[in-house]
Amino acid sequence: MPARKKEKPRAPKLRRPLPEDLPDLYRMYSDPRMWWNQPGAPHKNIQYTKLMLNQWLADWRYEAIGLWVARDAIDRFLGVGGVRRCGKAWSLRYCVSPQYWHCGYGTYLASAGVAAAQYFDKDLPVFLATLRDNFTSCLIADKLDFVHVRNDFEQVTGIGARRIYANRMVSTEAIHDFLIDRARLLD
Repeated sequence: MPARKKEKPRAPKLRRPLPEDLPDLYRMYSDPRMWWNQPGAPHKNIQYTKLMLNQWLADWRYEAIGLWVARDAIDRFLGVGGVRRCGKAWSLRYCVSPQYWHCGYGTYLASAGVAAAQYFDKDLPVFLATLRDNFTSCLIADKLDFVHVRNDFEQVTGIGARRIYANRMVSTEAIHDFLIDRARLLD
């Protein structure tokens, strides 16, 4: 009997984050599995997650764009993703809850984020910063036809080798400005 092809999950529903999403966000960001391939550490308290959520809510209030919450057809929390304004660039971000890894949601969130950035201001480059060993994010960058524009070390500890991608070739100055502005955003 031939092997059955794995079916792709339905596209998630994307919407602005709400204060009621805080418990789901904290559950995801406090899970140690989330951090094996990212800089930083699990959120130790819900107050930090709330500060992060408040930044996201402010993005929507002042920029009319930001990260979305992704939920499936029966309203299960899948993760977050989208873009955040980062000076004269967009910062592409996505994070999928571990139980939904390898289902295509990261690629979906990243693609939707790039499309939103292009719709709002196509003149600004879209950047993706990922740890060098986060192979999934590197593959997603390749799927999006992003260009590998720089290698350096992540800013939190200075020890994690990372790759910086962009949706087009960019100047060294644009990369530098993006990294400075990105450091002000909470993860």
